[in-house]
Amino acid sequence: MKRIAVVVVAIVVADWSTRTVDAYHHGMTGTDTLWYHLPTAARFVQEGSITPLHFFDLETVTAFFPANSELFHALGILLMGNDVLSPAINLGWLSLALLAGWCIGRPAGVQILTLTAVASIMATPNMVATQPGGGYNDIVVLALLLSAAAILVNTHASVTTLRLYGIGIAALSLGLAAGSKFTALIPAFAMTVGVIIVARRGRRILEGTVFTGGLVLTGGLWYVRNWVTVGNPLPSLHIKLGPLALPNPVITTPSSTLTRFLLSSHDWSKYFFPGLRLAFGPLWWALFALSAIGLLMGSFRAEGAMARMVAVVGVVIAIGFVVSPQYLAVLGVPIFFVDNIRYADPAIVFGLVVLPMVTDFAGHRWRWCILLALAVVVLASQLDETLWPLHLLSKGFVAPITGIDAVLGVIIGLAVLTGGLIIVGPRRRLFQLHGSLRAIIATVVSVALFVGAGYGLERFYMEHRYESTKPLIPPFRFAQSLSSSRIGMAGLFTQLQYPLYGRNLSNYVQYIGVPGFDHSYAPATTCRAWRQQVNAGHYDYVVTSTGFTSSPKRALTKPTSYSVWTNHDPNSVLVHHFVWALVSQTARAYVGFSVFKISGHLSVSACNAAVFKHVLPTPP
Repeated sequence: MKRIAVVVVAIVVADWSTRTVDAYHHGMTGTDTLWYHLPTAARFVQEGSITPLHFFDLETVTAFFPANSELFHALGILLMGNDVLSPAINLGWLSLALLAGWCIGRPAGVQILTLTAVASIMATPNMVATQPGGGYNDIVVLALLLSAAAILVNTHASVTTLRLYGIGIAALSLGLAAGSKFTALIPAFAMTVGVIIVARRGRRILEGTVFTGGLVLTGGLWYVRNWVTVGNPLPSLHIKLGPLALPNPVITTPSSTLTRFLLSSHDWSKYFFPGLRLAFGPLWWALFALSAIGLLMGSFRAEGAMARMVAVVGVVIAIGFVVSPQYLAVLGVPIFFVDNIRYADPAIVFGLVVLPMVTDFAGHRWRWCILLALAVVVLASQLDETLWPLHLLSKGFVAPITGIDAVLGVIIGLAVLTGGLIIVGPRRRLFQLHGSLRAIIATVVSVALFVGAGYGLERFYMEHRYESTKPLIPPFRFAQSLSSSRIGMAGLFTQLQYPLYGRNLSNYVQYIGVPGFDHSYAPATTCRAWRQQVNAGHYDYVVTSTGFTSSPKRALTKPTSYSVWTNHDPNSVLVHHFVWALVSQTARAYVGFSVFKISGHLSVSACNAAVFKHVLPTPP
């Protein structure tokens, strides 16, 4: 069993290392990473404060997101003076998730199976495509939820004092999760109720108070900030109780729930079934079946009250995913289902880790069946086009990593495989060292390798980050050589702004909009409003885009509002003009970007000139 688990973990490490190596080679990619995760961390460091709102675009909801996970990236930036640690941070969260998976099964003696269960989720295409080598925080939430569950399961049968400490530490972990992502609020609430229900007789109030206090301590900051700033801890929701309604900013992107689409056979065939296949691999149905069995049977038959509670929490998370509002549909169709399904990962992984703890599956034969089933799911996921360019399946979640980056990822996976097999293999005389001595030797070797490789890696990364454009990186290479500049931007795809912060992250970058009622953020719809915002921002550079065009020439000449309003002024000079080609399997489109050097205030009174009267609205 141990060898199978080592193989599975090595596969996951290879999958994740490939994309981490790619991030160190070219720069971090991923829409959310470039859009708000890393810009949040950079702004924290620049301002020396974590409470001011930062608007990343005209959709105000991102400004109110909790940001515990971004604090870790900010700490890395403070420590190193750049973001060289950021591509590797999620590998640390992966390690924590795997460790928590091992610990959850330890009291029941099924730690190998629960470790493999967590690894099976980490090898799915949607996780491999989004989490390694960037700022996505779904792995952060998973690692912290699993850690909280592991601590609760292990301390449940302990003496009273140790149990209370365990409850408090688990609450701190759960609070960090709730302070990282809105979607973690449902498991946080469900687990809090669960801890209170399974508390020892006569100590329910004490244990519930300790757990709730720890949860609020590490998870409440961002919700308090929103409440103080806007008057609503969840500004994206219309919270109303009778005649009382909490204020919230105007949000233009409509939200919907999955329940609206569940009875549509067309949506199942067009979006849901294909989305599940793309997100979870060719054996997604097996993964879901194993998790469902774990959730349903584990709620009644798992070994230990805390393990049963974890299963019930998983059921609540699954229900919450179906009924909670999401940015899911465009023009009435759930096209973002394939992206949003990762929000259900906590429910799936809870079902998988509880499955081996079900008393009906306590036999040796049953445990082997579960282990082999999970291993087969992981192996099948490797056939997906997202992970490796094998061309065995017609379509992948995203394009795979190829070339030297993929080779290095495989080498790292092989190193983990070799080391793991040595550790779990027969003890030869050479390796028959005292446990503490082996730990000391392993630590010294690891630190030496890290320090030895770190300097060269940092220099290579800083020389190559965002120098070559990739499909998800707008061509903002010019900003890498800038330092301590103020850069404003607006228009389609300028939201993917992180490369504009420059190599040392000293450029102040802001999406240009007009502040409105209840902390709304609206587009500038007139030349006067636009120039007033540019002047107020004291920008050294302004970046605008055209939106989609059908030809490169049109991308250079399309008279969109922001570009025209910025261009025709003595204090504005066009210094860069480039076209970004976006190619899909069915179409090709172009986006034009203009970079203006601003040497002084733009004339607001000149907005009455004839050249400004006929412009096309800039797409948001």
